[in-house]
Amino acid sequence: MIVTLYFIIYLNLINSLSDYNSQDIIFEVISDGLNSLIFDDSYVKICFLVMILSKYDKITFIDFDSIFSAYYNAGIIKKEFKSKNIDIYLPDEYEFVSLINKIIKSINGSSILVLDSINSFYNMYYKKLSQNQEMRVSEIQRIFSSFTMLLVKYCNEFNIPIVVTSFMSYKKEKEWILSIPNKRLTQKKSNVLLYIGENENKGMYVNIMSHPILGPKTIPFKYDLSLSRIE
Repeated sequence: MIVTLYFIIYLNLINSLSDYNSQDIIFEVISDGLNSLIFDDSYVKICFLVMILSKYDKITFIDFDSIFSAYYNAGIIKKEFKSKNIDIYLPDEYEFVSLINKIIKSINGSSILVLDSINSFYNMYYKKLSQNQEMRVSEIQRIFSSFTMLLVKYCNEFNIPIVVTSFMSYKKEKEWILSIPNKRLTQKKSNVLLYIGENENKGMYVNIMSHPILGPKTIPFKYDLSLSRIE
């Protein structure tokens, strides 16, 4: 049985090139499985994540690329979580296992779990990969997949949505191409698959690529963080 958690994201839907009407859109976040967000612009991803997370009271955030933390610690998005309880973790190779254990033990107190920019997970093992000829990327991939599916198992047990974000390597015609380590986990294991992008006019949108309830569609949205982009 698929358990869904409903939250309202306030999106400004574009009716024409110059006319914006505000409308409430209901997204169904699946708490029985994995929700994946693909992105190619970190700023757009941050806007969408802040918009989603502002609907939850207790947030557990694993920040692999440190960008979300940079915005938060700089005070840029901290006001969005003023009344929230948010735990942000910056994992490294030596503490990752103990971090996963800590999160599992306290997961029942969370409202949502985010693993942000899973591409950067492999950077933690870059030195080992370069020094150890016997260690391959596929082994690191198996390690991450095992930890992720373990987290999914415990999140499902407590009906907690788990969101994973992944950087898109490049776009080929109409197909989004992911880096090899992320492709299997993101495309094969996800119940929900969203692409978060920006058009040529700097308009942000979410493309629903896969969802057990909602059909494929593209929805423009606006979310102003009133900040300059951090590259």
